[in-house]
Amino acid sequence: FERGGLDVFLVTTRSSLGELHNIRLWHDNSGSSPSWYVRQVVVSDVTARRKWHFLCSAWLAADLGDCQLDQVFPAASRSELLSSRHLFCSALVEKVTHDHLWLSVLTRCPWDPFTRLQRLACCLTLLLCTMVINIMFWRDPPEAGNQAALQPGRILLTWRELVTSVQTALILLPINLLVGRIFQLVPLHELPLPPTGIRLPRASAPPRRVSPLTRITQELKETVGFLSRTKLCLEPEALPREMDSVPELVHSLCCLVGSHLRSRGVEPAEPCLANESSHHLSSHLSHVLGPLPGQLRALDLGKLCNPHDYLQAAGQLQGLLEQLEQPGPQQEPGLARGGRSFPIAEPQVQKATIPCRLPREAGFVCWVTVAAASLASAYFTVLLSLKLDRQRATSWVVSMLLSLLQNIFIMQPLKVTGLTLLFSLVLKRMLWQDKGKEQQLQRILALLARCPYVALPGSRDWNDPIYQPPCPRPAPPRRGRTWKEKKLYTQLGEIVVQLVLLASLMVVCYTERSPHELYFNEAIRKSVTRNFYHIHGLADFYRWARGTLLPSLEGPQPGFIADGNALLLGSMRLRQLRPQPQHQLCSCRLPDAGGHGPGWGPPGQSSGAQDSLWVNHGAESLGEYPVWGQLTLYPGGGYLAHLGTNSSSAHSVLRYLEQSRWLDGCSCAIFVEFTVYNANVNLFCVVTLLLETPGTGAFLPSAELQSIRLDSSSGLTQLACAQVTYLLLLLCHIWVQGRRLKQQKWRYFSSQRNVLDISIILISLAAFGVYIKCRLLQTSVMEKYHQDRSRFVSFYETAQVASALTYLLAFLVALATGKLWHLLRLNPRMHLISSTLHRAWQEVLGFLLVLLVLLAGYSMTCNLLFGWSILNYKTFFSSSVTIVGLLIGIFNYDTVINLDPVLGSLLITTSVISMLYVVINLFVSGLLTTFSEERASARANKEESMTEVMLLKLSGLLGIKQRALPLPRLDGAAEKAGPV
Repeated sequence: FERGGLDVFLVTTRSSLGELHNIRLWHDNSGSSPSWYVRQVVVSDVTARRKWHFLCSAWLAADLGDCQLDQVFPAASRSELLSSRHLFCSALVEKVTHDHLWLSVLTRCPWDPFTRLQRLACCLTLLLCTMVINIMFWRDPPEAGNQAALQPGRILLTWRELVTSVQTALILLPINLLVGRIFQLVPLHELPLPPTGIRLPRASAPPRRVSPLTRITQELKETVGFLSRTKLCLEPEALPREMDSVPELVHSLCCLVGSHLRSRGVEPAEPCLANESSHHLSSHLSHVLGPLPGQLRALDLGKLCNPHDYLQAAGQLQGLLEQLEQPGPQQEPGLARGGRSFPIAEPQVQKATIPCRLPREAGFVCWVTVAAASLASAYFTVLLSLKLDRQRATSWVVSMLLSLLQNIFIMQPLKVTGLTLLFSLVLKRMLWQDKGKEQQLQRILALLARCPYVALPGSRDWNDPIYQPPCPRPAPPRRGRTWKEKKLYTQLGEIVVQLVLLASLMVVCYTERSPHELYFNEAIRKSVTRNFYHIHGLADFYRWARGTLLPSLEGPQPGFIADGNALLLGSMRLRQLRPQPQHQLCSCRLPDAGGHGPGWGPPGQSSGAQDSLWVNHGAESLGEYPVWGQLTLYPGGGYLAHLGTNSSSAHSVLRYLEQSRWLDGCSCAIFVEFTVYNANVNLFCVVTLLLETPGTGAFLPSAELQSIRLDSSSGLTQLACAQVTYLLLLLCHIWVQGRRLKQQKWRYFSSQRNVLDISIILISLAAFGVYIKCRLLQTSVMEKYHQDRSRFVSFYETAQVASALTYLLAFLVALATGKLWHLLRLNPRMHLISSTLHRAWQEVLGFLLVLLVLLAGYSMTCNLLFGWSILNYKTFFSSSVTIVGLLIGIFNYDTVINLDPVLGSLLITTSVISMLYVVINLFVSGLLTTFSEERASARANKEESMTEVMLLKLSGLLGIKQRALPLPRLDGAAEKAGPV
C-alpha cells in the first residue's frame, strides 16, 4: 500500500454476497509504516450488478485516531454520499491530486486514463505559452523616466513586472482550461462487462476436512469479533479475554446482542438512520445464527467434555433468534428490507450521461494541437528574444517566473476549487462515479471472462492463517514509544512555531530601533541643556536662551544646528501657561483662556504683527498632546511665541518678549519645543524643555528628548516579511485559543499558561492598533511640515505614540520569551523548576502578599516621616523604590539617621529583619522543600524520557547506534491478524 494509492482486490466467492451492511477491516500493525488511513471502500458485485460504498475516513493504527487496528464500517446511504460536506471534502482531495496540472504529474492515480506523458506535454505547452505572452509585453523599450539601473547581485521586482505577470495569467486562463481538458475528452476503448451468465472462477473448497465443532467455533468467533467492533453494540469492553470454547463464545454473543437490543430503546440522534442500521444488523444476525442451534444439537455430545453446556448454548442461541425476530420499540414491523447498494451503470448508460466527448480517433488531433502550440510558442519566443536588451530580458524572465508561479500556486488551485464547488455543491454530482476507474475495472473483468481458468498474479490461499480475523479481544494499549514520539513531535512543533514567532517579533522590534539613538540623544542633550538646570528665575532663563539655546541651534549652514549634522525642522516655539486672573496662586489646573493686550493689559490695544503673542490658543485648535511634568499634567494649549528659523529673528523675538514682559511671575509653566532631524542616522529628536513653578517662585527644570524613526525604508523588506509572518502566526494563535476557550469555558482562565497566551494576544492586538495610529500620525505631521517648512510642527504626539508602541513591544517580547520556559520543558531541569513553581504556587502567592503588605506599610511610614526633607521619600512610589533598594543593599543610611537617629535606626532594623530575614528566608525555604519533594517524586522524571526519545531520533538521523528504549510488552496473539 502507498500513500494516496488506490488498490483493487478481486475476490471470488462460492455464493453471492447478498446485501452488505457493514465491512470489517483489520491488519497486523507490521511494516516500516504500520499506520494506515482508509478513506473509502467500494465493493462491487459484478454478477448482481450492484455496488456498496463504505465511508471510512479513519486510521487503522495503534497510535492515531481511535488507536484501533480492527474496525467495522457501515454502508453509506445515498443521502450520506450526496451530503455537501462529503462531496466537497472528497472531491477537493481528488481534484487537487488529479486535476492540478502541475501537481498531478507526481500524484496521478494509475487508474486515470490521463497519462503522465500527456500531462507533461500540457505543462510544456503552458510554459511556452507563458513565455511568448510575457515577451509580447516587453517588445517596446520602457520610457526614459521609468528606466532603473540594474544592480548586480540583486533582483528588483518592479510594479510593471508584477502587473505584466497578472495580465499574462489572465490571458492564459482560457488556454489553461482548454489544455487541461483536451486529452480527457477523448474516450478510451470500452470493453463490455461480462454477461450475467458467464462462468467466472469461483472459490475452491477447502482442501482439508474441517470438523463441525471447529466450523461452529470459527463462525462464532467471527460473529463475536464483528459485533465487538460495531458501534451498535454498547458494551464490547465487558468481554472476557479468553474465548476458546463454544459456551464462552455463546455467552459473549448473548452479552453483545443484549446490548444491541437494549440500545433500541435509546433515543438516537438520527432515528431513521439508526433504525435502518439496527434492522440490517438484526437481519444479518438472524441469517448467521439461524442454523447454529440445530448444528449444536446435531453434534456427538458423547465425545464432548461438558455436553450440558453445549445444549444450554443451543438454547441460548434459540432465545436470541426469537428476540431478534421481534420488532424494536422504534421500528415499524413493515420496514422495507432495502439495502444501501447502487446499480453499476452499463457502458451505454455512462456514455449517454457524458455527451460532450470527442471521437475516439481525435487523440492524434490532440497531440498535433499540443505540439503545434508548443512549437509556435517556442519559435516566436526565440524570434522576439533576439531583439531584447539586457534590462528588458531580465524583466521578461522575472515576469515569466511570476506568471508561472501564479499559474502553479494561484490559478490551478482556484480552478480546482471552482470546479469542486460547481460539481459538488451546485450540481450535486456524484463524483465517486469515476469514468476512468469504471473503464479500467471493465477491462480487468472482460479479460478475466475470456480466460476464466488462468491463475491471476497475486492470487492468495484463503487457508493461510494470516488471513483469518483476529480474536475478539479488547484493543491493545498504545505503544509507549509511539505515544512519546507523537508527543515529542507536537512539542517540537510548538517550540519551532514559538521560535519563529519570537524571531519575527524581534525583527519587528529591532528594525524600528537604531543603535545611534543613545548617541544622538546625548549629543542634543549636552548642547541644549548646558546650564539649563541652573535656571531659578526669569533672568536666568533669558541668559540661558541667549547664551546656550540659540547658539546651539545656529549652524554653519542655514537650517542646520551647531553640530552641522542635524537639521532644524521648522521653527522653535515658546509656550507658556498662565492661571486664571481670579486665582491668586499660580496654578495651571485652570489655565487662562482669555485674550490680553500687550504687556498683559486689557484686550483691544493693537501692536501689529505681535498680537498673536497675547492670544491664548486652545489645545483643540492646535491639535497638541498634553505633557506630563513633575507636578501635574499640562494641557496642549497656551500662549505661543515662534522664534523663527534663523538666528536674527530668534534674537529679535526674544528681545521683544523680554521688553514686553511676556514672561512674568504669573507664568506657571514655560515650554521650549523644537524638532531636529539627522539624515546620517535617519532619526528625529523631539525636544521638550519644561520650566515649572510650584508656587515658591523658583523654577523646576526638566528635559524630555525622544528619538523616533519615521522612515524605515532601509529594512523595508525584512520588516514587511516579519510583520506578515507575525500577523499570520497571531491569527493562528487566536484560532487555537478560541477553540480552547470554547472547550474549557471558564476553566480556561484558571491556567497560568492560558492567561499568558491571552495576554500575548491582547497586547499584540493593542500594539497593532497603536502601530496603525503611529503611521497615520507620521503621515499627517510630515504633510504639515512639507506644506510650510517655516512654521512649527509638533512631533510630540507622534513621539508619545511611538514610545507607547515601544513599551507594548517590550512587554510582548518579555512575555513571548517567558513562554519558552513552558515550551522548553523537554529539558528535565527546566521541567523540574516549572513543576516546582507550579506545585508551590499557592505558597508563593501567600508569601508575596505578606511581603507586599509589609512593603506598603514601611513605604507609607517613611513617606510620612521623611518625605518633607528627603527627596527619595517625597512620594509613596519613590519611598517604595527606596525600601526595595534597602533590601538589596542600595541605600544611604547616613541621610536617614542624621535626620532622626531613633526612628531611622528603628525603621531600618525592623524592615530588614521582618522582610529580609523572616519573609524572604521562609519563602526560599518553602521553595527548596517543594523542590526536594518534586525531585524525589516520579513525576519529575516523566519528561526525561522525552529527551531520550529525541536523542534516539537524532542518533538515528546521524547514523549513530543508540540503545533503543524499552517498550511495554504486548500480547502477541492480540496483534497477529491479517488484512481483508
